[in-house]
Amino acid sequence: MGDKKEEKANITAKGKVRDKIYVDGELVEDTGFRENVIVEDVNLLISALFSRNEPDHVGIQYWAVGEGLDEWDEQDPPDGDVQASTLKNEIDRLELGSDHIDYLDEDENVVAGITNKIRIVRVFGKDDANGTWMELGLFGGDAEDKEDTGILINHLPHPIIEKRENMTVERTLIITFE
Repeated sequence: MGDKKEEKANITAKGKVRDKIYVDGELVEDTGFRENVIVEDVNLLISALFSRNEPDHVGIQYWAVGEGLDEWDEQDPPDGDVQASTLKNEIDRLELGSDHIDYLDEDENVVAGITNKIRIVRVFGKDDANGTWMELGLFGGDAEDKEDTGILINHLPHPIIEKRENMTVERTLIITFE
């Protein structure tokens, strides 16, 4: 038995998100990708999925939007909170199914097999979550179709979006595990 050093696997997750905003069917803004925070509680979800002892806990289930806090600067909100477990002021969430999630290769092309990178795409239609948006988050675990349920996976405060009935917003989030 030599002095073999014990190597530890350090797994990290990082995310980036992009919004495409359409008014009356015409693209009016493309934010490009910007980083978002993967919160600490994602470890609880990973643990529940690994253990198989939590049959009510599943992966990513909902994409939520919130108004943020009144004191946030509308064009320069604070950074995401790695310790957040809920949005600051959730207003709505949309369910995510397998048709919203794809595996990506290292060049971000969709592939059939499991990889370390996933892409979640969800369109918020004309009747979905109308109001003031300043934050987003994905929820999994034991999440339900009601605010502040489940395990928060990521958190991103963002510049204000006044979502109206003549608008659709296509949100894309890519999460990479390294």
